Amino acid sequence: MRTRVTKLLQIQNPVIMGGMAWIGTTGLAASVSRAGGLGVLGASTMSGPDLEKAISMLRDSGITGFGVNISLVAEGFEDLVRVVERAKVPVVTVSGGDPRILTGRLKDSGAIVLHVVPSPRLAEKACYAGVDIVIAEGVEAGGHVGGKELPLFALLPMVKKTVDIPVVAAGGIGSGRAMAAAFCLGAEAVQIGTLFAASRESPASRIYKEMLVKAGVETPVIYGRNDQPARALLTPVVEKLVRLDRSGAKRNEIRHVRGLGRARAGLVGGDLEQGIFPAGLSAAWVDSINSVSNIMSKLLFEFIQAGKELQNE
Repeated sequence: MRTRVTKLLQIQNPVIMGGMAWIGTTGLAASVSRAGGLGVLGASTMSGPDLEKAISMLRDSGITGFGVNISLVAEGFEDLVRVVERAKVPVVTVSGGDPRILTGRLKDSGAIVLHVVPSPRLAEKACYAGVDIVIAEGVEAGGHVGGKELPLFALLPMVKKTVDIPVVAAGGIGSGRAMAAAFCLGAEAVQIGTLFAASRESPASRIYKEMLVKAGVETPVIYGRNDQPARALLTPVVEKLVRLDRSGAKRNEIRHVRGLGRARAGLVGGDLEQGIFPAGLSAAWVDSINSVSNIMSKLLFEFIQAGKELQNE
């Protein structure tokens, strides 16, 4: 199970928690770290003081191995960066922008830097910027997705061919078999979001978790293609946004319907009428609301079994 990623991040299992907005909280991140993975705080919806408090709570609970996710498209991300620098956060995952913006500063603070890339071109740019690890995220992921809409298993081998630094696979990975397939294509760890969002330790609403249990592979859809594409469960708001995409609506009209706070209304408030419920295609693999520990154990058991089957063929 030892890879360059587990060695760099000093984790037992090659599993990284996605930096999920609103639900990437202290409790969930701590549970993933205790299960041998890397728990990650989703800082993009936090204020500087909120992030500072979350980091302190993690450390007070005895968690030393954790990360913070910063989105370069989040308003006020500079405040979050300053908190990360002061707190000497060991690992930072960055998404949504040019890797040259933060990599140098974060590395100067002592952090190991991972950058989410939706294309081989951005992976190459991240490598030149000095990023330690790239996260190749396919269009199967929940939340914001790359405009090129490259599937993970097309993207991953191209990224692996482009860079010589370690690569993490992300997007739609919901089973140990999918994890094994990613490793066959060159991944040295996986990033998991939706599975952990459905866990008992997740602060997400009960309604959201039950929707994930009922979801099929066709349920999470992409909306906002003419603005900022994202994937979520099909609800009245998302259905309207999909219709706007098909009609060629302008960006302003899409943003008016998309509004502000809809993801929070869905994820935290469970608002079926007004909320948006981000989810990846791995929602189809959520068959119950389980503990993080059990999710991790099942994932790794299936991963090892798949590896043994490959060796026997």
